[in-house]
Amino acid sequence: MTNPLNGKVANFGKSVDVLEQFMTAPAGDVELPDGSAIPNLRKLNEDMRESGAVGQVMAAARIAENAAITVTDEINPQNSKAEGLTNTPEGGIFTILPGGVDNLTRTTKFRKNNGLAVKVTDTASGSEHDDLSSTTAGVASVFDSPNLFTDTDFTKMAEGAANGTDPEGYFFKTTSALLDKATTADGRPALRLRKTAASPNTLYTWSQALTALEFAAASKFSVSLLLEPGSIVAGNTYVFLKQLDNTGAEIPTTGVTVQVPAGILTAKLPIRFAGQTVHADARRIQVSMSSTSAALDVMHSSVLVAAGTNANFRPASAKAIDKRASVVAAAAVVPETRARQRLRNRTAGLSEVFDQPSVFIDRDYAKTVAAAGSDSNGDIYTKTSTAVLAVATNPDGRPAYRLTRIAGTPEAVQYWRFSFNRLGVAVGEKFSAHVRIDGLVENSACRVMLVQRTAAGSELIDARVAITLPNGALESEPVNFAGVTRYPDMATVEVYVGIGAQGPNSALTVSEHTAAAGTVADYRPSTEKAFSAKLADWRAAGSVVGKTEVGNTLAALVEQPNLVNNAWIETVGQGVGSARRETVTVDGQQRVRVYYSTGEWALIYPRSKFPSGKIAMCGTLAARSAVANGRVLVMQRDAAGVEVPNTRVTMTFGSPLVLPTAFDAVTDLHPNCANVYLYPSANTGAVAEDWAEYVHVLLSDGANAAYRPSLATASAQAATVAEVAYTGNDSTGNGTVAAPYRTLNRALEAIYGNGRINIAHSLLYGSEMRVTPGKVKGHVSIYGEWKDGAYPLIRMAAPITGWTKTPGRTKIYQAQVAGLPSLEDFNWAYQDGVNDPRYPIANEHRQPEHRGRTHVLVGMTMLVKPTAYLVLANALTEMDAAAGDNPMATVDPVAGTIYVTCVGGVAPTESNIYLDATVGLVSAATMRSAGTIEVFGLEVRYGGVDLRPFRHAHVDELIVKGARNNGVDYSSLSFGCLEIGAAGSRSGSVGDGLNGHARSIAYGRILYTYLVRDDGWSGHENDATHIMGGLAEYNGGTALCPSYGCNAIIENYRSFRNQRRGAQHKAFAFYVHFDPAASDYGVATVGLFKNCTSIEDVASFGDNSPNRKSFLTAMECKSIRPSAVAFDCYKIMDCTQVGAPLAKTMKVAVHNSQVVM
Repeated sequence: MTNPLNGKVANFGKSVDVLEQFMTAPAGDVELPDGSAIPNLRKLNEDMRESGAVGQVMAAARIAENAAITVTDEINPQNSKAEGLTNTPEGGIFTILPGGVDNLTRTTKFRKNNGLAVKVTDTASGSEHDDLSSTTAGVASVFDSPNLFTDTDFTKMAEGAANGTDPEGYFFKTTSALLDKATTADGRPALRLRKTAASPNTLYTWSQALTALEFAAASKFSVSLLLEPGSIVAGNTYVFLKQLDNTGAEIPTTGVTVQVPAGILTAKLPIRFAGQTVHADARRIQVSMSSTSAALDVMHSSVLVAAGTNANFRPASAKAIDKRASVVAAAAVVPETRARQRLRNRTAGLSEVFDQPSVFIDRDYAKTVAAAGSDSNGDIYTKTSTAVLAVATNPDGRPAYRLTRIAGTPEAVQYWRFSFNRLGVAVGEKFSAHVRIDGLVENSACRVMLVQRTAAGSELIDARVAITLPNGALESEPVNFAGVTRYPDMATVEVYVGIGAQGPNSALTVSEHTAAAGTVADYRPSTEKAFSAKLADWRAAGSVVGKTEVGNTLAALVEQPNLVNNAWIETVGQGVGSARRETVTVDGQQRVRVYYSTGEWALIYPRSKFPSGKIAMCGTLAARSAVANGRVLVMQRDAAGVEVPNTRVTMTFGSPLVLPTAFDAVTDLHPNCANVYLYPSANTGAVAEDWAEYVHVLLSDGANAAYRPSLATASAQAATVAEVAYTGNDSTGNGTVAAPYRTLNRALEAIYGNGRINIAHSLLYGSEMRVTPGKVKGHVSIYGEWKDGAYPLIRMAAPITGWTKTPGRTKIYQAQVAGLPSLEDFNWAYQDGVNDPRYPIANEHRQPEHRGRTHVLVGMTMLVKPTAYLVLANALTEMDAAAGDNPMATVDPVAGTIYVTCVGGVAPTESNIYLDATVGLVSAATMRSAGTIEVFGLEVRYGGVDLRPFRHAHVDELIVKGARNNGVDYSSLSFGCLEIGAAGSRSGSVGDGLNGHARSIAYGRILYTYLVRDDGWSGHENDATHIMGGLAEYNGGTALCPSYGCNAIIENYRSFRNQRRGAQHKAFAFYVHFDPAASDYGVATVGLFKNCTSIEDVASFGDNSPNRKSFLTAMECKSIRPSAVAFDCYKIMDCTQVGAPLAKTMKVAVHNSQVVM
């Protein structure tokens, strides 16, 4: 029979999901059950900051209320059966929660059947993340016993801080653990735990104060977590739950232990501690995991910490709502949000902007640049002598200060100290703080801390909250301290920003400084005095957040969104046309300035954006350099890119004219239109420096031409897949297979930096395929088409032209090239299209990574410099006398001349000799994108691939051949099959194949490197790397080199004839190198090499111990025919050597290892 519940519980879960997405998700759209979409709170809130449109706040409240009504309608809570029968239509379902006049012991659902309340059975089920598993009593648990472990706690634990979850809590990771934030197969947040050493056994501990959890003595609480399928459980692995006293010691008899069975989990394994009793002496609870095996690799998710006896997982929610839920109370069922926007207890959290304004106001940025001082409020602001401060603005034009560290000095610090009385926060009450960081932290760390002090100035260490930002470029990095508790005896709190001592080139812009009472850490506009109005007084609120535009209604914001993103710093990089444009800020207002040019700038939108058949346009000409400047066009073009006749709308601005002046227009969409072009231009300027500035520009569907902020930069109608082809066109293409784009950047703009790009097969792509990382907003996947045995080929440099034969020489040719390197810095050039004859692959040396090739370097040849390169005449003589299979190149940087010989002594062509490009596949490597990137199936030549701008990169079937310095650089990387060759053409002593920069992480399957100037792979300060297999051959330095504090696990790797530059350069093929760097917080440089083989290297396995903290452990490894040393390392276990009986150095232990003749 049909289930009488008819899916209602599942629908309730979906409604909760809708509300959760609206309150917590990153800026974007939320899909409603009927298939329509609305912008979420983050999206509304961000545009509110930029435009000051109060209508958005009203819209947000309205959306939240509607979502709450949806939740309430699905539950239909009633006080009694009698009340439910009265208020529910025949056949409808109502819910009665425990207690009440009917004295029910559990949440129960009833159907109204012929006027009677008939109990129904809940048989609906869902995922582990959002089902109310086991019984409908789970509904009550979501409200009555909310989960206190939030999604943000996974992120905090993955950061690896020694003291880091909350002001009330602690997290500690041991040195034997590697923790990563992860996502389960069904999209839930999780934590991946791997053991990197045999000891200590404990991986991590998570601890929380009972006062923060609000667990009273003798009350019940429950803890649970879920181990995901695929987890590898090895050795004796345990999960512990402990209760600690006020000294931090475990209280006897309160500990509970669960042993996890060994093996590979094939199904989800729940670990539950249900109905534990709080001991009278307990002050904290502690959850920890330990294992005796270094092979442990598990993922756990769905962590629950909650009051009561129900250990079933439920989504984290706010405080319990009233059991007889009204619309307002139901609206309070919002999950704990991410740290960037924690509206913890109610949707009315927006009122914090007005009820609890920031005590740090805009004029305080100017005060901050002083060396030290105080004001009438009693605030103290100061800096260290190592810090240089200056007034600045952030990239959005808001007030800020610039913090720069003086090179060669200790940490540079600036802080601002407020009294708790000024914040209006009593002992035990909550307060929050926020700053935004933009800039560069190089080879160092930026710390942002919240510090509480006594009246005498002493810090309470337990109250400190610290966040360390990653090394590298920072772009709009928010730092939030939400809902921090004031400790007893604390009088002041300071917001502390510091740059570490190893960052000589570090400079930060600090903005959005916020300090306020309450639990909301989101930035809010500052006010001179506390704003007393409530949300109902929207007109007064408008004076705080900005001017409200006429027609700025919820319907227009959502149903007919502005397609033009008025955050011009992003938009100026979009569109087509040669006209120069830039972002300028005037009185805090961001404008776009467009300069006069023979070619105009256009923003392009497909006709699908205008479903009503109408096009609305408006804007404001804010300023101009000449009296007649300024013109705006709306042009409609057909599928061939030709303008549709009689459809153009032109706005011109004559003289005299009072500025600023507004304009608007509405026109019909023509049936032949394929794309709508919007041209904001200077137009009539006589010289290239003439310009016009625009603000509040709108292009939208419909007839409403009133300006509204752009909420739909990545709307539901935006493309998620774009096609790129060598025959494509950025101006006339629309990203389909029939009309592809020509470049990756144009495709990124079309998908709004979030989606997939397919590259059609061609061997002719050039530098126009370079990626600007700031255009990657979310997650972008780039897939190359496999055809005729190859992936798409991108040459990042242009060939050298203008070749002539060198007078008096037999086979040497020369050409003029600007910007040649010095003689010492030049290493080689390239001949394209021919395999390098120096490195044929003998049958006995074939490896899986060769994939059937005949030569190590295929499709190109390195033209290496002669040994006599320092004297040009001698160099040319050596080149002319060399055999045909030994082609060479040298340079005369003063004359700007390059000389080459080609394979077989033939003449070069106009298309086959190359030097590496300055910039490779990714441009602007110092700018960090907000997104992640995946690249599958590409070959890149004559330019490296710098993946550091991305928060994470995954590559597979990527081939990189030829680079000035490193082949591939990364900060966070996972890879499948990665091949890198011939890197380091212009580097005096460096040029790695794969290079991990400070504090990076890498995990990969197969790495194949060859013929690079230095190391096949090297990792540096505080890196964590795991490589599962691969081959390195003919490299100048090592095969693999963990150095300066890197920790690495290397398995199944082979090294063949590396150290071509000699042992004096790099001492071993597998080499754990040097002490940790001063900026590394680790204790040693460690490499564990398992089942690795060194073949015909100078020296095989070694480290710098015992004199330095660098330790290599070789397990089941082989050294085959080395010319100098087989093993000279920390530990040698079950290893063999083939060839001459060379001595092995026993630094610690040699176990079951032998010399095999």
